[in-house]
Amino acid sequence: MHRIVLAFAVVLVVAGQASAQKEAPAAKPSEVVLATVNGTTITMRDFQEAVAAMPPQQQVLALTRPAEFLDSLVKRELVFQEAMRRRLDTDPDVASLVAKLKKEVVITTLLRRVIQKADAVTDEEAERYYLENKDRFRTPEKITASHIVLKTEEEAKDVLAALRNGKDFATLAKERSSGPRSSQGGYLGRITRGEMPIEFDRAAFNLQVGSVSEVVKTPFGFHIIKVTDNVPSTQMGYSDVSDQIQQRLQVERQQAAVQAFLEEVTTKASVETFPDRLAGREP
Repeated sequence: MHRIVLAFAVVLVVAGQASAQKEAPAAKPSEVVLATVNGTTITMRDFQEAVAAMPPQQQVLALTRPAEFLDSLVKRELVFQEAMRRRLDTDPDVASLVAKLKKEVVITTLLRRVIQKADAVTDEEAERYYLENKDRFRTPEKITASHIVLKTEEEAKDVLAALRNGKDFATLAKERSSGPRSSQGGYLGRITRGEMPIEFDRAAFNLQVGSVSEVVKTPFGFHIIKVTDNVPSTQMGYSDVSDQIQQRLQVERQQAAVQAFLEEVTTKASVETFPDRLAGREP
């Protein structure tokens, strides 16, 4: 993104300064002046940094309308200069806010530097983690299922008997089920463990494809389940998850670095806390 901004702005400036460049050495791209406001310059670097600080969608807008964005930077500088003329920088509220912002910036900068010192995770470490935790990297088992939900066990047993006598599952679901999918023949689609109540999972994931369960009681009623497809769990290859593993391990390493740093500075400090006072109780 920075390269795009740089290239576009260079073209913009060079077009208006072609004759001057014949007589003087070209300025560094970051030093090219895009505007002056009461003697204060707005340079290419200012333009780049302002764009980079914006969310991605706004960056695109700024790049498609660079002249408008430059104008907004000019107006921002004008407002700042007027605020300084009015000596708002000496206002107690402003000074307090600046002090708070300074504290946050300093804290963030220091912690960022602590994090940056954490060793990078190597490919060997990531692969070793994969081999030691292969069970974590499996695709979940999936089934395609339908169900009929009844309010009472007696109704459920009656429907189950009808199924065993050859009645069509989807037809019975439309006629008898109280579930929200009854109009679709009770079709649930493809599901994984944890999407349905545990009692449902325990029965459904132990069914053979094409078979129908006994009556299963859950907090939502009495179910009869039919499974029409099963996709077993499979092992994911290291190449499929290597980036994910490296990112996870790197985050853990960075968190450990921050934790060690906090313990170090806490050990060196004199700290007293008074948690009882949070509730307004004095000791």
